[in-house]
This record gives sequence, structure tokens and C-alpha cells, in this order.
Amino acid sequence: MRHRAANELSRMTQQVTNMPGSAQDAVLSSLDQAAQLPDYLPGIIIQGHDWHLVITTREGDKTMFWQKMTFGSTSSSKGIYQIICTLQLLGRWARDEYWPWLRGVVSEWPCYDGQTLII
Repeated sequence: MRHRAANELSRMTQQVTNMPGSAQDAVLSSLDQAAQLPDYLPGIIIQGHDWHLVITTREGDKTMFWQKMTFGSTSSSKGIYQIICTLQLLGRWARDEYWPWLRGVVSEWPCYDGQTLII
């Protein structure tokens, strides 16, 4: 079972790092403010009871996928509290840092008759 989970993680890692059509690449290709990109993008992988944090960063034109870190497990009360705490921290990061950046990037997309469709 663990071997299968490791293979799945490896497959997901390859998808994240090798997808030329990924959302991150799409944003980067049309973005003239590359220097203002977030330093990293967090992600969550859930394998059975275990919850893992993964981080991607950009180095030049490559997406780097950093090693996963387990931050909680639904198999114990303590693990569930760890998951809740981590999700709250990630939610705060998304609200305070990522959303304002993304909103600035997409505020000019898409337009219809000169009017921005995203408020």
C-alpha cells in the first residue's frame, strides 16, 4: 500500500513540475510583473489519514516541487487539531498575500467592450 502511495506522489510531482500548460505557467506567460510573483505556492496532498504540505517555487522557467512535510493525521485527535491549525494558517496566507496578488494579476482579464468582467 505504501509503495502505491509513493508512486502516486511521484506521478503528481511529475505532473506539477512538467505541465507546460499549468495554471502557473499560463499566468507567468502573460505576466509582465514576474519579479513580483509570490515566493512560493503551498499545496496539500492527502494520502489516507496523513495530510502533507508541499511547496512549489519558480527557478527561472522551471517549477520546483519541494519535499512533502506531514502536518497532521486524521487517525488521532492531536493530528486533527494540527490539520485545523495548518489550514487556518494557509487560509490567512491565501487571504492576506495570495489573493491580493492574484486579484491584481487578473483584474485586467477578461474584458468585454472595454469593461473588466472581474470586480
